[in-house]
Amino acid sequence: MLCSPNSKHVCRCIYIQFDGTITRDKFDQLNWDLYDQCVKLVDKCLDDAAMDATSVSDVLLLGCSPKVPMLQELVRVYFRVRGIQVSINREEKEPVVAYGASLVGAMLCTASIKEVQYVSIDL
Repeated sequence: MLCSPNSKHVCRCIYIQFDGTITRDKFDQLNWDLYDQCVKLVDKCLDDAAMDATSVSDVLLLGCSPKVPMLQELVRVYFRVRGIQVSINREEKEPVVAYGASLVGAMLCTASIKEVQYVSIDL
Protein backbone atom coordinates (compact mmCIF):
# COMPACT_ATOMS: atom_id res chain seq x y z
CA MET A 1 0.00 0.00 0.00
CA LEU A 2 1.33 3.42 -0.93
CA CYS A 3 0.68 6.13 1.61
CA SER A 4 0.76 9.86 1.14
CA PRO A 5 2.01 12.15 3.93
CA ASN A 6 -1.62 13.08 4.62
CA SER A 7 -2.73 9.48 4.83
CA LYS A 8 -4.38 8.28 8.02
CA HIS A 9 -3.14 4.73 7.41
CA VAL A 10 -0.13 3.41 9.23
CA CYS A 11 2.49 2.17 6.78
CA ARG A 12 4.77 -0.64 7.77
CA CYS A 13 7.45 -2.39 5.84
CA ILE A 14 7.57 -6.09 6.51
CA TYR A 15 10.79 -7.92 5.77
CA ILE A 16 10.53 -11.65 5.42
CA GLN A 17 13.61 -13.71 4.90
CA PHE A 18 13.07 -16.98 3.10
CA ASP A 19 15.61 -19.74 3.34
CA GLY A 20 14.69 -23.01 1.77
CA THR A 21 15.05 -25.37 -1.12
CA ILE A 22 12.72 -25.62 -4.09
CA THR A 23 12.84 -27.83 -7.14
CA ARG A 24 13.78 -26.55 -10.58
CA ASP A 25 10.17 -27.23 -11.70
CA LYS A 26 8.78 -25.12 -8.84
CA PHE A 27 11.29 -22.35 -9.62
CA ASP A 28 10.18 -22.34 -13.26
CA GLN A 29 6.53 -22.34 -12.23
CA LEU A 30 7.09 -19.34 -9.93
CA ASN A 31 8.95 -17.45 -12.65
CA TRP A 32 6.82 -18.35 -15.66
CA ASP A 33 5.34 -14.83 -15.89
CA LEU A 34 8.85 -13.40 -16.02
CA TYR A 35 9.84 -15.86 -18.75
CA ASP A 36 6.77 -14.81 -20.70
CA GLN A 37 7.72 -11.14 -20.32
CA CYS A 38 11.20 -11.94 -21.68
CA VAL A 39 9.73 -13.60 -24.77
CA LYS A 40 7.40 -10.64 -25.33
CA LEU A 41 10.37 -8.28 -25.05
CA VAL A 42 12.28 -10.31 -27.65
CA ASP A 43 9.19 -10.15 -29.90
CA LYS A 44 9.11 -6.37 -29.54
CA CYS A 45 12.83 -6.00 -30.21
CA LEU A 46 12.58 -8.05 -33.38
CA ASP A 47 9.49 -6.14 -34.46
CA ASP A 48 11.21 -2.79 -33.85
CA ALA A 49 14.17 -3.98 -35.90
CA ALA A 50 11.88 -5.27 -38.68
CA MET A 51 13.37 -8.74 -38.25
CA ASP A 52 12.10 -12.19 -37.46
CA ALA A 53 13.62 -14.98 -35.41
CA THR A 54 14.93 -16.81 -38.48
CA SER A 55 17.21 -13.87 -39.33
CA VAL A 56 19.13 -14.28 -36.05
CA SER A 57 22.05 -16.68 -36.32
CA ASP A 58 23.72 -16.22 -32.94
CA VAL A 59 22.32 -15.52 -29.50
CA LEU A 60 24.38 -14.27 -26.57
CA LEU A 61 22.94 -14.21 -23.06
CA LEU A 62 24.65 -11.92 -20.54
CA GLY A 63 24.15 -11.24 -16.88
CA CYS A 64 22.24 -13.77 -14.82
CA SER A 65 20.17 -15.15 -17.70
CA PRO A 66 22.75 -17.85 -18.60
CA LYS A 67 22.22 -19.34 -15.14
CA VAL A 68 18.53 -20.08 -15.77
CA PRO A 69 18.13 -23.28 -17.82
CA MET A 70 14.47 -22.65 -18.72
CA LEU A 71 15.30 -19.20 -20.07
CA GLN A 72 18.10 -20.69 -22.15
CA GLU A 73 15.72 -23.31 -23.51
CA LEU A 74 13.00 -20.78 -24.35
CA VAL A 75 15.50 -18.61 -26.23
CA ARG A 76 16.99 -21.64 -28.01
CA VAL A 77 13.54 -22.80 -29.15
CA TYR A 78 12.39 -19.29 -30.06
CA PHE A 79 15.36 -18.67 -32.34
CA ARG A 80 15.66 -22.31 -33.46
CA VAL A 81 19.38 -22.43 -32.73
CA ARG A 82 21.38 -25.36 -31.43
CA GLY A 83 23.39 -23.54 -28.86
CA ILE A 84 23.42 -20.22 -27.12
CA GLN A 85 26.54 -18.33 -26.18
CA VAL A 86 26.58 -17.92 -22.43
CA SER A 87 30.15 -16.95 -21.83
CA ILE A 88 32.61 -14.66 -23.53
CA ASN A 89 35.87 -13.22 -22.35
CA ARG A 90 36.02 -9.76 -20.85
CA GLU A 91 37.54 -8.15 -23.94
CA GLU A 92 34.53 -9.27 -25.98
CA LYS A 93 31.91 -8.65 -23.28
CA GLU A 94 32.56 -4.96 -22.67
CA PRO A 95 32.01 -3.87 -26.30
CA VAL A 96 28.84 -5.98 -26.52
CA VAL A 97 27.40 -4.40 -23.38
CA ALA A 98 28.52 -0.92 -24.52
CA TYR A 99 26.90 -1.42 -27.93
CA GLY A 100 23.64 -2.55 -26.33
CA ALA A 101 23.69 0.40 -23.94
CA SER A 102 24.30 2.80 -26.81
CA LEU A 103 21.33 1.37 -28.71
CA VAL A 104 19.11 1.81 -25.67
CA GLY A 105 20.35 5.39 -25.34
CA ALA A 106 19.70 6.05 -29.02
CA MET A 107 16.19 4.63 -28.70
CA LEU A 108 15.49 6.88 -25.71
CA CYS A 109 16.55 9.89 -27.79
CA THR A 110 14.60 8.93 -30.95
CA ALA A 111 11.16 7.59 -31.74
CA SER A 112 12.30 4.05 -32.51
CA ILE A 113 15.26 1.83 -33.27
CA LYS A 114 14.37 2.11 -36.98
CA GLU A 115 15.63 5.70 -36.89
CA VAL A 116 19.04 4.61 -35.60
CA GLN A 117 21.10 4.17 -38.76
CA TYR A 118 24.60 3.73 -37.39
CA VAL A 119 26.12 3.52 -33.96
CA SER A 120 29.87 3.64 -33.55
CA ILE A 121 31.62 2.76 -30.32
CA ASP A 122 35.27 3.42 -29.73
CA LEU A 123 36.57 1.66 -26.61
